[in-house]
Parts: sequence; C-alpha cells; structure tokens
Amino acid sequence: MRSPDYEREMSEEEEADWQRSSRPQRVSSVASSWGAGKSVTTAATEYTSNFPRNATLASTIHVPIDVVVVVPISSSMQGVKINLVRDALKFMVNTLGERDRMGLVTFGSGGGGVPVVGMTTKAWPGWGNILTSIKPVGQKSHRADVVEGANVAMDLLMQRKHNNPIASILLISDASTSDADSVDFVVSRAEAAKITIHSFGLGTAHKPDTMIELSTRTKASYTYVKDWMMLRECLAGCLGSMQTLSHQNVKLKLKLPEGSPAKFHKISGALQITKRATGRDAEAALGDLRFGDKRDILVQLVVLPDNINQDQLPQDSWDSIVSGLEALGGSMDNDAERAVSVEEVPLIQADVSWGDILRDGTTMQMPRPSLLAITMLPAGSGQKKSWQGSPLFPLTHTLCRGAWNCLPLIC
Repeated sequence: MRSPDYEREMSEEEEADWQRSSRPQRVSSVASSWGAGKSVTTAATEYTSNFPRNATLASTIHVPIDVVVVVPISSSMQGVKINLVRDALKFMVNTLGERDRMGLVTFGSGGGGVPVVGMTTKAWPGWGNILTSIKPVGQKSHRADVVEGANVAMDLLMQRKHNNPIASILLISDASTSDADSVDFVVSRAEAAKITIHSFGLGTAHKPDTMIELSTRTKASYTYVKDWMMLRECLAGCLGSMQTLSHQNVKLKLKLPEGSPAKFHKISGALQITKRATGRDAEAALGDLRFGDKRDILVQLVVLPDNINQDQLPQDSWDSIVSGLEALGGSMDNDAERAVSVEEVPLIQADVSWGDILRDGTTMQMPRPSLLAITMLPAGSGQKKSWQGSPLFPLTHTLCRGAWNCLPLIC
C-alpha cells in the first residue's frame, strides 16, 4: 500500500524509467558469442565469427595478368545480345585483382578494330560509363572481321610500358565470315610476345575456323558458346584459369639410373612424350599447371632377370603379367635365406622442371630428383628356368605413384 505522501502522478519520462528499472533483466551465464570473449560453454551460432564486424575477406592472391577483351558491335548485336556482352564485361571488371589490368577493343563498326580503353585497373572510375556506351553501330552490309580486332588488341599489349607476367586476349565474335589470310601476321606477333588468344564463338551461325586457328596456334582455347546466356560463365572460367596459373611449361624428366634393371615400355597421360635413342631417358610434357591441379602419369616398365638377354622380350602383354606374378611368387620355405639376400635396387629417377612466371625465360627445377627403388628377392634355380619363356613383369600402379609424388612438392 502506497504512502499518501507518494500519491502523485508521474510524468511519462519517469514512468518509462520506473518500468525499465522494475523489469527483470535476462543475464547470460556465459560470455556472448558475438563481440566478446567466449568461454568453453559458449554455443556457436550463425553470428559467431573470429573476424571483426567490418572485416572483409582478402582478395585471392595470384600472379598479375594483362587481358584485352575484343567484342563485336556489328548490326547483329542488337537487343539482348549487346546487353549480355555488357553484363559479361562488368563481371570481368569486378573480378579483376588489384594488380590486374584490362583493355577493351571493339570491331565491326566499319572502321576496323577500335581501342576503347587501354590497359587499366578495376579502380578506374570510368568503367561504368564506357561499358554503358557500347552499342551496335555497324552496317548490315559491313563484313566484321575478328582478325582486325585481334590485331588492335595486340597493339595495346605491345605498347605497354610495364608488363604483367601473364598477357592474353579474349576474342568474342558472332561473325559468319572471316579473313584467314591475315591470321599468320597476328599469330607471329602473338608468338613473339608470348601472348595467348582465347576465342569465344557466339551462336550457331558464327564461323569458327579463324578463331580456332588463332587459339590453337597460340596455345590457347576456343570455346563454343551456343547459348548467349552462358557468355559470362565461359569468360569467368577462362579468366579464372589465368588467375590461378602457377607453373608454365611443366616437364617431367624420367631417367633409368645406372644399375636399374628396368626398361621403358610405355608412358601415357602427358601432352607429349619424348624418348632418347639410348632408351634410358624420357621426357613428358605436361603444359601449364594451376593451383590445385594434379597430373597422373602412368609409367610402364619391364624388368629382366639377370640370366635373360635384353632382346628376349615377350610379345603378349598377358604373358608378361603372368610371368611377373610367377617371378614375385614362389615358395616361402626359405624365409631366412631370402632375408639375408634382400637388396634395394634403384629403378627409376624422376625430376620436374617448369618455367618461372615471375622471371621470364628462367627455368626452375626441384632441389633434388626423386628416386624410386624396389626390393629384389633372390630366386631359386628352378624358378629361373620357369621365367625364361616369358621373363617380364610390368610395374604400373606402384611405379606411377612413386615417380609422380615429387610434383606436389612444388605446387
């Protein structure tokens, strides 16, 4: 019961203060999972984070690239087509890294290739206005030639005062005609400057011959974009492959060291295989590798017993496998004798070399080669006689893993 002395009306402000002070407060028994220290009993929530509130994820670190995009503005690019091209270009600008640069060239307007933007970073504020201004202006009777645009793109890259380690041209075209006679000149310039030309053929009516030749001869890729809606995704895949490039012109060098009883039978899984005349050395070209890439190289060897001539090779592969199993098998009665005579024999040596992207013309290799050795068990005289008909056995899976495990050390 209130005292009469306190019987008075409270103001709205006092009433609000009284309600706040009298309302029971809910206090957590543990520290909050957001913005404060956490105890071992703090429950993880969707708001739990080790980063400050205003933190942003760092952009992916990669080797800086220079890329020139060549787009058509002929009369065939009306309506939704030019809108999709603008959308793809905006995506590419936003995807560039801080040190990446992009140039823009148009063709098909009747005046040949036109440089619109030189080599510029994504921080340039004029990108929005430039991309909005791209419109089809070509005449219906004009013959749009992709080679003209590629040649102007080469001019932009050749005029750079500072060169990023990776340079490429992305050529987009829906043209149904092309001039194959001028391809050689553009390709020779690109090969001399080590510039790749990736091409993208739009729609079902375009003529791909020239674009395929430009891309193939510069060791790049041609992409058939049947659906215009997929243009951005195709460009994203190409740009992502350039930004994740880690090793150029990777080569796996295989050697049979002195004392190895093996002989090369077959090597598969590489772009190109080269064997020396001696038969003791081989080289597998793997091309360019990117972060996270893995290459499986299958190396098949044949191993001859001591009492078999090198020229006595079986012709049937199945006989080789059967004889190999017989060679590896046998009686286990003489385990003590076998343990005494076991020896490690060097079988094959593998080394990896690659081109350093940051230092043009420099070839790098592993600190030391990787050597694979096998355990040789002695054979009884009775077993040796049974091998003479088909003495070989292939080492495939085990050898492949042993020789190729050296590459993850550099990737």
